Amino acid sequence: MTMGLSILLVRLLHREPYGKLTIVQSTIGLIGTFAGVGMGETAIKYLAEFRDKDRARAGRIVTIVNLMAASFGTAMSVAAFLLSGYLASHVLNDAQLAPLLKIAALLPLIATLDGIQISTLNGLEAFRLIARRSA
Repeated sequence: MTMGLSILLVRLLHREPYGKLTIVQSTIGLIGTFAGVGMGETAIKYLAEFRDKDRARAGRIVTIVNLMAASFGTAMSVAAFLLSGYLASHVLNDAQLAPLLKIAALLPLIATLDGIQISTLNGLEAFRLIARRSA
């Protein structure tokens, strides 16, 4: 489905605008990777370990990981927004990408929070729920 959508977008947008879209997606994706800083793996490990033994501790871990994810995701989204002009002009060598980067700057926060939720479900071994959510 992703490949079909990509082919459709290339045909609709043509090569150059599609390339710009891809550059913006890749740049924001890289920023989003830094926003996650391994919190998903932390959630999986400790939830799997404490979900049956110490539910209160597991709950505290979920709370802390979600707060950290929201904090880091927000910080990276704000940084992406504030640095969008610099990134577009000096890193990507196309100042016209700055508005697109500003629009996409919210995505690191959304991706980080989504990743934490999936990791939490993995740690709780809620695999059927994950499968339904992904379909």
